[in-house]
This record gives sequence, C-alpha cells and structure tokens, in this order.
Amino acid sequence: ELPKTKLIQRQSSNYYAVNVNSPINASVLEDFLYQEMNNHGLSTNFEYAVYDCFSKDLIYGNYCEMGEQTEKQAESEELPTLDNLEYYFVVRFPSRESFLLSNMNMTLAFAAIAICSVLFFLYSIWVIVKQKRLSELQRDFINNMTHEFKTPISSIKIAADVLAKDPMVQDNIRLSNYSNIIIDQNQRLNDQVEKVLNVARLEKDNLELKKEEFDLTVELRNIIENEKIKLKDGQLTYDLVDDPELINADKLHFTNVISNILDNAVKYSKNKP
Repeated sequence: ELPKTKLIQRQSSNYYAVNVNSPINASVLEDFLYQEMNNHGLSTNFEYAVYDCFSKDLIYGNYCEMGEQTEKQAESEELPTLDNLEYYFVVRFPSRESFLLSNMNMTLAFAAIAICSVLFFLYSIWVIVKQKRLSELQRDFINNMTHEFKTPISSIKIAADVLAKDPMVQDNIRLSNYSNIIIDQNQRLNDQVEKVLNVARLEKDNLELKKEEFDLTVELRNIIENEKIKLKDGQLTYDLVDDPELINADKLHFTNVISNILDNAVKYSKNKP
C-alpha cells in the first residue's frame, strides 16, 4: 500500500525520491516511468535507481532517453541514499539544470534589454527637457538683451533729431549729412534689434509678417546711401527709375535682405567696388 503523504519527495531541482513502502521490480518500474513521462508530455531524459534494502545502497537502474537523443548524455553522479525511507526509488533529470539555466539566461537577456530600453527612454526625456530649458534661457536672454538696447537707441534717436533740427547744423552741409547718417544708422540698429526679437518669436512659432505697401525705389535708394558710408576709396553707383514702384511686403525683412546682399558684395569684393 502506497503512503498517503510524502509519496514524492523533492531532494533538489533535478532529483526526486518516490516512497512506495514495498519491494520494487526495476524492469516494471522503467516501463511505468516511460509511460508516465509520455502521458504528461515530458521529453526530458532521465535516470533512475532503486534502493536495495539488503545492501542499503541505491542500485543504478538505467539512463532513459525520451524520443531521439538531441543532447550529449550527462554524466551520472553518485545518488545519495535517504535514511528515513525503506522502500523507494529515485529519479534524476541530468539535463534539467542546463535547461533551467538556459531559460534563466534568456530571461535575464530580455530583462537586460528591457532595462536598457527604459534607461534610454529616460535619458531621451532628460535630454529633451534639458534642451527645452536651455532654449528658454536663451530666449529670455535675447529678450532681456534687446530690451536693454531699446533705451540707448531711443536716447540716440532723440539726440540725433534735436541735432539735425539745429540751424547751425542745417546750414552746414557736412554736419547735416552726418546727422542724417546717425539717424539712419540708429534706425537700422533699432531694426536689427527688432529682427533679433522676431527670431525669438519665430522659435515660439508666433512670428507674424507685418506686410505694408511702400515705395521700392525710395527704400533701395536709402539702403544704398547707407552702404556708401562703409566705402573708403571705392564707389557705389546705381541707376533707379524715378517713378514709384509700390510693393506689398514686410519692410523690415526686405530691408535686411537687401542690406545683407550689398554688405557682402562690398565686404568680399576682391577689387575696390
């Protein structure tokens, strides 16, 4: 009669003892083991041994292969006896440790990939937040700097206007010309400050073009006259029609484009312009 409790005792991860409380026929046992392994769909090779009551030692039975042998037969180890049992047999799965280890390695590999993915995701978020913070600091600096420029530019404009209206300056062609240059260049500096502010607004995606109708001929003439100041011994000639040419565009950006073209032409000319 089989014991009601502790029929199967697990000694290790791949070593099991079965208590039967009666003598065991080894040949019949092997058939039963094969049958039960097949019934449960187990394909792991195993070995078994039967305890001999007379010699008080485990008698090695056989190494049993389930289906075709796909791996090298593991070396048999000396199987320990159990003092608390009298009639029993043991079953050992030699390849179970390598099977568990391979599964564990696969699990660890997936876990490592998952951890690396999470770390990369967190690093990406950190970089994005840092770049956004730096962009905000840069934008705030530009706004503060340009607003600080506004005060001296306004002061220069007021002083230049007062100087240009002085009768002594108006009577002197040279002084009058210089005062007009100061006014024009101060206005250009103010436009450049506005351009920097517009770039900051562009980063916020709220830049609006201020289109207006103006005379292209007059604007080109003013730009060219301002560029003449940079020339020392060279000359800058132009031929513009007297008839007004009205266009509808952003005056600030149009002026900057033409000024940059003329400025680069003067700056990078090999010969005197």
